[in-house]
Parts: sequence; structure tokens; C-alpha cells
Amino acid sequence: HLLDPLFTALDLTAPLSVTAEHTGMNEHVWPAQETLAYVFPGTQYTAGDTLKVTWHDGGRRPRWKIPGLPAADTLLQPASMLIGEKGHLLVPHWGTPKLYPEKDFAGYELPDPGKANHWSDWVDACLAGNPAISDNFAYAGPLTEAVQLGNVAVRFPGRTLEWDAATLRVTNEPEANAFLTKTYREGWEVLARG
Repeated sequence: HLLDPLFTALDLTAPLSVTAEHTGMNEHVWPAQETLAYVFPGTQYTAGDTLKVTWHDGGRRPRWKIPGLPAADTLLQPASMLIGEKGHLLVPHWGTPKLYPEKDFAGYELPDPGKANHWSDWVDACLAGNPAISDNFAYAGPLTEAVQLGNVAVRFPGRTLEWDAATLRVTNEPEANAFLTKTYREGWEVLARG
């Protein structure tokens, strides 16, 4: 849910790469804290050919000094933040989004987000026979792919995993591909629909 505002607002697709740093883990225990540095292809809504997205988890907070933006430890947590050229948008996991620098957006009213209820969307789609719902697979697939690729990257700290979305493979660290799927027990195989 925390990456969703970025994917929605910026029309992101699958990442090009991800690098993880964390406080330590083993085969049985996930890290207590981690930072994931993604690189996504740029879109019509971004300023360059690529977009850097950083995920901080487990109490890790960014250390920044950006004009008009409060210190990271004073902001609502958990949240997503878009840092733009002319302003910044904080989107809390719950609550109302906030624009910074506050003085530049004084009096600005955020647009009504409209219907944002994926439970009703799902029921409406089933009743109407229309799969084009707000959480459809064309959108949710790349979002989930990015999150899961971050989970794989945590197993390879400090190493950038380069991702080929067309083949669903890590291209530069072949051993990472072993974590992309598994062998299912007989009778529990996942069958692709086509």
C-alpha cells in the first residue's frame, strides 16, 4: 500500500534494478531494518529517463536536508513521499496527503480522490463482469513484482539486482533467480490461465 501512491501517480512499471542494505538476517530471520534503492524507468510524469525510489523499513528513516521539507523523523510514519522539483507530497498510510513547502501550497485544496474502496470495486467488477477495477492485475502485477524483487534483493545486500521484466529474471546475479519461484508439491502446482 505504501508504494501504491507512487505507482498510481507516476504510472510506474516494473523496476530496472534494486539494491538492498539491512541490519543483518539469516535463513530464518528477516532483517529488523532495511533500505531498498529502486531504479524505475522514467514516465511522462517524471523528469528523467529513470526514477530513483527509496524504501525505508523497520524504523530506518531518510536523512535529508531539503528546503521546505521537515526532518524525516518529524513526519507521519508510515508514509510515501514524492520529492518533486517544485514541491513535495507526503501520503500517509492513513490520513490526508500533505503538500510541502506548506507556504507554497497555502489555500490549495487537494482534489477529491473519489471512490477508493477495493472491496466494493471487486464486488462491482464481479457483478458487472468487468475486470477493469482499481486493483486490476495489469496494475497490481508490476507493483507486486517490485515489492517481491525487493524481498529477493534483501538476500543479496549491497549488490544491485538488474531486472528484466520481459523474462522475469535477474540478469546480473543468476543465483538470485532461485528465489523467484519454487517447486510446488504435486497437486499444489500453480496453473497459468491463458
